[in-house]
Amino acid sequence: MLFGRPKERTVAIIGYPNHGKTVFLAGLFWDSFFALSETMQDGARPYAVRAANARAGEVFFGNAITLSQLNLPPSSPRTPPEPAQLEFTGVPDARGRRRSIRLTFYDIPGEAVADEQWLLDNAPFLSATDDIIFIFDPTRSDFTVRALQAADLRDKIFRLVPGCERKNFMVVLSKMDELRHQNDWAGMIADYWPGTPPRPEDLPSYLNEMEVLSRTLREWWADRAQGGRGFVNRMPSQTRYCAMSSLGHQPVWDCPACGMPQRDDRTACAGCETARQRGTAFRLTRKPEPFRVRDPLFWIFRSTGVM
Repeated sequence: MLFGRPKERTVAIIGYPNHGKTVFLAGLFWDSFFALSETMQDGARPYAVRAANARAGEVFFGNAITLSQLNLPPSSPRTPPEPAQLEFTGVPDARGRRRSIRLTFYDIPGEAVADEQWLLDNAPFLSATDDIIFIFDPTRSDFTVRALQAADLRDKIFRLVPGCERKNFMVVLSKMDELRHQNDWAGMIADYWPGTPPRPEDLPSYLNEMEVLSRTLREWWADRAQGGRGFVNRMPSQTRYCAMSSLGHQPVWDCPACGMPQRDDRTACAGCETARQRGTAFRLTRKPEPFRVRDPLFWIFRSTGVM
């Protein structure tokens, strides 16, 4: 059964440009609207998600439609973030009870996170934020430098947000679909990324996997040279670590010369060597198949006592 009024949380999504923040929110909504609502059902009370304000309808439904058309949603413009509110109902806990929660998301533009004065002027909600999700792309060639930038970003947020030690932090690695076949990741992905979404009866084991994966990823961060250990050691002890793919496969871009699709990490066509033009649009080759994109959401549910 459902209990009383839904709990409420404010969630800030923070990361550098092109690290996958907006696509994460699109994939999260896609997963909640389709995969979770289809698998976590109990008679007449299924798990469900709805847009609770106009901004959420614009962002989440609009981006879901964009993904359905095999396109990627545009990056967040450098404008003050607007609150996009989702309400989740029928969330099952370990005892089989159903609860509800309302989350207000703020997607901070990647181009703005390095500008502390811009954040002071345009992100007053940070002081009231309950959950802060840092998103980093480990596939980038400059990720070693990004480990230092991750630490810099953490320090900036700690300066701006009072009482950070009491906030619920998640550190998320994005775009894991691009690392499926790399030796460092293949085994972990084989172990922790199931081919099908968990059913309600699978939830306890899935939550245990989240715990193990969080510890494993914390150790991975701590092993990174030039900033990784310093980043981890300065995060609150209750910080959770996640790794996910919002899409389940790499987007592609079409070569303007020969028309052949190219992986999104290529800067030139593999066939005719034509350079990718600035602003080239990416597209999907099939519908999204997110994996582990629900982990940050489930950590929020668990920290709130909803799950």
